[in-house]
Amino acid sequence: MGAIGLSPKYKKRFLENTEIYAPKKQAKIDYPKFIPNPGGQEQIFNDLTLDRIYNGAFRWYWMLGGINSGKSTCAAAFICSQARLDPATRILITANSYPQLRMSTLVALAEFCDKFGYKLEPMMGSPEDTATKIAAQKYCKIEGAYCFVRSADSFTGATEKSKQGGRGMQIRIVWWDEGTYNDKMCFQTLDGRLGRGAGKVKGIGIISSSINRINPFNWAYDLFASDRRNEVQQQIYGSVIIPTSENVHADPDFVRSQEASLTPELRALELEGRFVSVTTGKVFSYFKRDRHLAKITYNPAISLCVSFDFNRSPATCLIAQSDGTTVEVFHEFYLEDSDTFKLSAVVAEYLRKLGRSVLVFGDASGLSKTANSTLSNWQIVWSEFQKNHIHGRPCYPRANPSVLDTVHDVNAGFNRDAIIIDPTCKELIADLEFLTWDKNDKIDKRDLRRSHLGDCLRYLIRGVMPYRNEVYTPKRSAQWR
Repeated sequence: MGAIGLSPKYKKRFLENTEIYAPKKQAKIDYPKFIPNPGGQEQIFNDLTLDRIYNGAFRWYWMLGGINSGKSTCAAAFICSQARLDPATRILITANSYPQLRMSTLVALAEFCDKFGYKLEPMMGSPEDTATKIAAQKYCKIEGAYCFVRSADSFTGATEKSKQGGRGMQIRIVWWDEGTYNDKMCFQTLDGRLGRGAGKVKGIGIISSSINRINPFNWAYDLFASDRRNEVQQQIYGSVIIPTSENVHADPDFVRSQEASLTPELRALELEGRFVSVTTGKVFSYFKRDRHLAKITYNPAISLCVSFDFNRSPATCLIAQSDGTTVEVFHEFYLEDSDTFKLSAVVAEYLRKLGRSVLVFGDASGLSKTANSTLSNWQIVWSEFQKNHIHGRPCYPRANPSVLDTVHDVNAGFNRDAIIIDPTCKELIADLEFLTWDKNDKIDKRDLRRSHLGDCLRYLIRGVMPYRNEVYTPKRSAQWR
């Protein structure tokens, strides 16, 4: 994203530490004695000062920084300046946990205020003591402007009490530290609080965060960096990269140590602010966005496939097409707070419109009776298919193969570029990029939202093109009519 920038006249004043005035009689924006590092930091201050802050379209701004790049200093400088500009404005400072607020975010704020002469209340004997005091009382004042201090629990609702803590809050400015490591629900809740209540300045949210190394291509990538963003998203979500190498105040030994200890992928993420998939420890390590994502055109001349995984939330299913040597996944179902009855109904409706026979893959454990029904999951599926006049052939075994074998099937398919995913299958893509092995060499399923569409893909690939070319001829299910 390019910076609009200051006029040469104002930029010269800015870099000489003189006062900068916003046009059209706006109050001054003052960064006393603070000079941004050349590169990303300077571009950020060009973007966030003068015309940009008042008349620009950005509602959220991601300071996409590497480790020790100065992104927290940038964010502290911005909110302090806004507090001095308009003491009536309300500010929110948030991070993903109170320990993070106390030991990192608020320490950076206290250090900045102490160094550059901003009035921070309370101010204790050291930045660490100040941060501990502010975290305990959950608020502070900067230049007289009131700042709420909350952890992300207040907006994601980890408990009912914490959910109540963030409800109804009205704020003009948000500083969200390391926000990309939280979920989209938190972002949506914060966005609903932004730009409300007292204050003259335009509402704006600042995210100071490195790329989420666990899931780089998450909601933050979709909103701030993806080349598939729509025009509105490009207008209201801005970002600038601040590489670690641009921090002229960083200890050179720190940078060299990080470069020597990190893998090439982690160096790109943690130091350079570049989006790459980290394959270390990943289950589907051969999946690559640049090779395996493409818009898929439905082809009625080749086999239509469906693959189920049976859960309540989410209930999941994939729709694909295959000629026996390649698999193209073009639609996903990801239904939260659902069940097999609801999932079968929406899948059957989708297939009925295609008017095709279908090969049916999925979880063999679906042959067992469900906890809330005298029918098995597969009986529920076939009953719904029969009701919608869908002709299908069951292609699932009596017992599931080993997880490791099916993972090998999928990775082998990606390795020879025989699996293509439509970019609209976002939950499947998240599984492929997010899932890792746990310490027992099993798929880590602690995040209950993840793995289910990945399971659908494993069942599908095992049935269509297993790695060892084992020919599987499915027996007719007892539930097949």
